[in-house]
Amino acid sequence: MATVADFRWAFVPPVVLGLAVGVTCWVLVTDSRAPEGRSLDWPGQISIAIGLTALLWGIIEGGDRGWSSPAIVGSLALAAVALVGFFVAEKRAASPMFNLDLLRIPSFAAAAVVALAGMFGFIGTAYCVSIRLGAVMHLSALRAGLPFVILQLIPLLLAPVLSRMLTRVEPRWLLMGGLLPMAAGLFWIAALPVTTTSLTAFIGPVLLLGVGFICVVSSLTSAAVNAVPITMTGMASGATSLVREFGQALGPAVISTVAMSAASSVLVGKLSGADAGMEAAAGPLAVVNAGSASARAAARSALGHGMAVGVVIRGCASLLGALVTLLLVRGSTARSAVGAGEPTVQTASA
Repeated sequence: MATVADFRWAFVPPVVLGLAVGVTCWVLVTDSRAPEGRSLDWPGQISIAIGLTALLWGIIEGGDRGWSSPAIVGSLALAAVALVGFFVAEKRAASPMFNLDLLRIPSFAAAAVVALAGMFGFIGTAYCVSIRLGAVMHLSALRAGLPFVILQLIPLLLAPVLSRMLTRVEPRWLLMGGLLPMAAGLFWIAALPVTTTSLTAFIGPVLLLGVGFICVVSSLTSAAVNAVPITMTGMASGATSLVREFGQALGPAVISTVAMSAASSVLVGKLSGADAGMEAAAGPLAVVNAGSASARAAARSALGHGMAVGVVIRGCASLLGALVTLLLVRGSTARSAVGAGEPTVQTASA
C-alpha cells in the first residue's frame, strides 16, 4: 500500500476490522460475571492507564528531547507517581482489577516477566528490521516486507500443532523452546552487516524468531493461569495480556531510543557543515536519506551499530526470560491447594 498510496491508508483496514469485531462482540458475546459480583475499579483503571502512557511517551521522546528536558523528567515522574498510585489503589480497593497477592505466586510473576521480555524482543526487532531495510537501505516496501511474510506464516502453520502440544507438555518447556530460538535469532540479526539486503540472509533468523514467537504466545497465558487459583484465572489472563501488550509497545520505543542514541554517539566528529547540522536537528536517519555521499555512508554504518546494540539488548532480555522460566515457572500448586480447601489467594477473581 505504501507504494501506491499514502502510508496512512495502512491504518484504515485495522480500524474497519476493529469496528466490525466490536459490533459483533456487542451483539453476540455474552459477558461473564463472578458469582460474588464485581464493580469497575476506576482508580486502578485510570492510574495504570496514566502510568503506562506517561512511561511510554517519556521513553519514545527522551532520545529526541533529551533525558534532562522538563517534559521528559515530568513525564517519567508522572509515570512513577501514577504507578505507585495504582498499587496503593489496588491495595485499598474492595474489588481490585488486579489482586496484588498474585505477585506472590512465583510462577505467575515469572510469566509476567516472560511476557514483557518476549514481546519486547520480538516486536522491537521487527520494527528494527523494517527501518533497516526500508529507511536505511532504501528497499521497496514490497521487498522490505517479505521477511515479515515469512515471520507471520510460521505461526499460522505451527499454531494447530502447539495447541495439541499444550495438552501434553508443560507450558514452561514450550516457553523455553520459544525464548531460546528467539534469542538465537536476535543475535543472528545483530551480526548481519547493515548493508545486507538479501532475503536469503534473513530466512534463518526470521525462522527462529517466528518459531520462538508462536511458542511463547501459545504457552504464555497457559503458564500464567495454571499457576493461580481457578477463581482468579480471568484476572491472571487479563494481567498477562496487559503486560504482553505493554512489551509490544515498549520494544520499538526502546530500540529506537537505543539505536538513535548509539548512532549519534558514533557520528560525533565525523560530520561537518550541513551534514552535522542535519544530524543535530533531525538525527542519523535524516543524514542517511538526505546527506552527502560520505555522510550517508557514515550514517549507515552508525545506524547499523546502533540497531545491533538494540537487538543484542533484546536477545539478552529473551535469555533472561528463559532463565526466569527455568527457575520459577512451575505447574499449578495453587489449584491443587484450592481443591484441598487451602486457597493460596483469598480474594475473588474477575
